[in-house]
Amino acid sequence: MSSIRSLAFVSVALASLVLAACGGGDDGAGPSVDLDIRDFIAALATDGGVDAVFHAGAPPAAGAGPVVALSGSSAMITGGSAIRSLTSTTSFTTVILVITGIDGYWEITLPVAVTTQNIFVTLAQNLPAGTLQLEIATGDAGGLGAYDVEFVPVLAVGTGNLQVSVSWDVNSDVDLYVVEPGTTGEEIFYGNSTSASGGALDLDSNPDCFIDNVRNENVSWSGTPPSGTYTVRVNLYDACSTTGTNYVVTIRRQGQSPVTYQGALTGVGNGGASGAGDTVAAFVY
Repeated sequence: MSSIRSLAFVSVALASLVLAACGGGDDGAGPSVDLDIRDFIAALATDGGVDAVFHAGAPPAAGAGPVVALSGSSAMITGGSAIRSLTSTTSFTTVILVITGIDGYWEITLPVAVTTQNIFVTLAQNLPAGTLQLEIATGDAGGLGAYDVEFVPVLAVGTGNLQVSVSWDVNSDVDLYVVEPGTTGEEIFYGNSTSASGGALDLDSNPDCFIDNVRNENVSWSGTPPSGTYTVRVNLYDACSTTGTNYVVTIRRQGQSPVTYQGALTGVGNGGASGAGDTVAAFVY
């Protein structure tokens, strides 16, 4: 598997992220001086399709509620989604997500009490590279438990008018394939990282089990993408000794809300090639 150029990552203070995001919200509509969590995290949902609700102001304080353990730590990419697994010894019905030092919070209300839950965190597209300090807590009718904290590296990748990305939850080698429109549409993947139309795979994680803990791949277009129907596939190149991989694909089209698709990959991996992988989605641009 050929490796793609590494994306430089420089850790910066949260204040730098705030200043860089002042150019506007996720839609780039104009200047914003009243930043809130939506300028950093564009959406939050469970793998069961329950969407979070945004609340302005300070988040609820931790109390004696269910204590959560957060797993699935990995980098996140601008415009992409990432999986986080929440586990508690006590059942919970509420999930709260906060960014330290930023106004507002996301809240998920679950239809039934659970002790484990996967969530998808979707970042805004216009963030710079840096580090976000996420805080996540779970709660029940008696209140919230303690917040678990994760320092998340943010990688700035290509976004543009069309962006397709995949993120996964373990250190396996997963590959993203995007086929452009038409009967002769180019297939963008590790073996053909750029297309004639300007599409490019600019992030290739864990190539040949060279583990980087990024667990993301990304395809975007530098100019106007071709019009028509695109096909997205995901392939397990090598399990890298893991026993199962959960993934989330995020598709972002200019002027539209991000759309996510989830799935799981099993086996030892098939090595991949042109045409490999399982079809995840087809969409029109």
